[in-house]
Amino acid sequence: MATVVTVQPKAEPVHLDEAKKHLRLETSFTDDDAYVTSLIVAARVYAEQYTNRKFVDQTIKTTFEEFDCELRLPAPPTVSVSGITYVDSNGTRQTLATSVYAADALAEPAVVRLAYNQTWPIYREEANCVQVTHVNGYASVFTANATTDVITAYGRTYTLNDVIRFTNSGGALPAGLSTATDYYVLTVTNNTFQVSTSQGGAAVDITGAGTGTHFIGEIPQGIKHAMLLLIGHWYEHREGVVDAGSLSEAPVAVDALLWMNRIAEVS
Repeated sequence: MATVVTVQPKAEPVHLDEAKKHLRLETSFTDDDAYVTSLIVAARVYAEQYTNRKFVDQTIKTTFEEFDCELRLPAPPTVSVSGITYVDSNGTRQTLATSVYAADALAEPAVVRLAYNQTWPIYREEANCVQVTHVNGYASVFTANATTDVITAYGRTYTLNDVIRFTNSGGALPAGLSTATDYYVLTVTNNTFQVSTSQGGAAVDITGAGTGTHFIGEIPQGIKHAMLLLIGHWYEHREGVVDAGSLSEAPVAVDALLWMNRIAEVS
């Protein structure tokens, strides 16, 4: 099995302003912005590899040498399976009909199985024969239009009456939206929709675009705190240093926080 990220996350779990606040840097101080931004990316990659998870929606292609009774997808949580292709006996890559398989995205890790009364097609056993494209992540980035009350999601699509929650990093949600509140999806068109505080209710009046990065979904706080600790440690210790006679390493709390969200690597 092999995996490759084909669409990177649209934003990082930690916004630059949130990181600067943690580092006690004034917003007006911009000299280190590029450096802090690189630390944010490095901390996210470290945390993803440690937990074997994805945080902000990414599109992943996972390959297998053959069909099996169960295809286990890495790096949960899996949001959706976009499609499956395979190499047929003639060596031609084909797209597998969605009626042939069923994706269980609620399982962790997610699995793809045969649908009822279906069989896998005849395929050529070779490296990367079967390719599954799927979207993984706790949260998707969104923007809001204060004129039309329309929300645009990036990375995944939603359906009518889906229940969602909003979070923010580095600023404030669009005016009219709140954290820790259940919203119901209305009037869906592709990746755009409105929301209501009740099923079938009136659309929420959005009166401002907000600041920072907006997310649909919630990234576990332990993961975000671990990232901030790493960013702070790396910012203060740009090279190996000796503290009280021992080499200064990343705070022990980082591993403790990430361990709570760690899942065994899919193989």
